[in-house]
Amino acid sequence: MLINTNSKKGYLQFSSSKRGVPSPLNTLKKAIQVIELWSERRQTRTKLKSLTAAELRDIGISQEEAKHEARRPFYDI
Repeated sequence: MLINTNSKKGYLQFSSSKRGVPSPLNTLKKAIQVIELWSERRQTRTKLKSLTAAELRDIGISQEEAKHEARRPFYDI
């Protein structure tokens, strides 16, 4: 069984492989990549909360949309 990351989804995915079990180092690298992605999402959503109404209009997001997005957990895509 392999532990893979899917950077678009941002979570660990288990799957079988004919290649066998991955090395612990590769598994650790994949886990670190997921954690970095989660951290980036958390930071982005936190910054979104601090934007002014004018800044939100500039990027085409309403205040309600920004509040909704900012409330989402870091692991939610």
